[in-house]
Amino acid sequence: AIYLKGGFSFSLIHDKVERARATLYRHLLSWGGKARCGGFSASVGDRCCIKEVGRYQRVLNKLDQIGEFFRGTCIENLDYRELIPMYGRRSNCVLFCDPPYDGTERYYSQAFSQADHAFLANLLITYPAPAVVTYYDSPLIRELYPESTWTWETVVTTRNCQLRQGNKPKMNELILSK
Repeated sequence: AIYLKGGFSFSLIHDKVERARATLYRHLLSWGGKARCGGFSASVGDRCCIKEVGRYQRVLNKLDQIGEFFRGTCIENLDYRELIPMYGRRSNCVLFCDPPYDGTERYYSQAFSQADHAFLANLLITYPAPAVVTYYDSPLIRELYPESTWTWETVVTTRNCQLRQGNKPKMNELILSK
C-alpha cells in the first residue's frame, strides 16, 4: 500500500476514477512531481498566487484533451518479464521501460542486477514491438544497447528529488529506442 498524508491508502481506493484523481493530485503536489521522493509540498500565502493551485487548475482544464489522447490506450504496471512477452509481438504497442539505472539498483526495494539489465535488453530486442528505454550512460548500457541497433538520444535533466533550492545538479539521461 502507498500511504499518503491524510491517512488514506491507494490500496483502499477501489473506485478507478477516484484512484486516478488521487494519483493525479498526489503527483501534482509532490516535490518535482516525483512523489517517491518524499511528501507533499505546497506554497503558502495568497491562494491566487500559490503555484500548485494554478498547476492543478491548468491540468483540470485540460482533462478532456488528456482523456482524448489516452482513449484506446492501455497502460499496464507489470513486471517486465511478464509484460514484454505479453505485448512484445503487437505492432500497435510501444513498450516503455524505466528500469533502475545501472549503478542505482540499491535504491529500489525490488532486486535488480546486471543480469536483469542484460535480460531486459535481450527481451526487448527479441520482440518486434517498438521500445523506449531510459537510462544513464554507462559501459554496461553501451554494451547492451549498441547504437547500431538502438537510437540514442541524450536529454539534460535535473535531479528533482534533491530537496534544495536553486540550481539542481544536471544529468544526461538517455532515451533509447528501437
